[in-house]
Amino acid sequence: MSFENALVQELKDDATVFALVSDKIVPMVAPKTDALPYIVYAQTNAMHYRHMTGGSGLKRVDMTITYYDVTNSGAAAGADAVRKALDNNRGTYGSGGNTATVRGAFLGSEIAVYEPADFDKETDRHGIIQDWTFVPTESVT
Repeated sequence: MSFENALVQELKDDATVFALVSDKIVPMVAPKTDALPYIVYAQTNAMHYRHMTGGSGLKRVDMTITYYDVTNSGAAAGADAVRKALDNNRGTYGSGGNTATVRGAFLGSEIAVYEPADFDKETDRHGIIQDWTFVPTESVT
């Protein structure tokens, strides 16, 4: 299964994160119709580690995970729940058929954003953008 699917499942399996957003964890683009709060994630970079004889079986995945809510304090609390679920969390991510082995998860920076209502969305939203680095294993041939 893909690392992205396992990451989403890991967030859904965390009781605190699930209590806040349920299953509203989406890739790339924030939904226009979903009620806040929700999480948007995007892979920003991936690098396959190599050594002298070929693939190492490890990959570096850089991602942004953004928690959106109606208030800045709500966004900050939600982002903190994501941090507690993932930061320095290693081992098996996900459950069922959505699993991946992760050797490291590291939160880099956090940036607060505000997006006023416009034709694209009906309400103001506040967000906390988190920059993450994950090191999942991958199969090599």
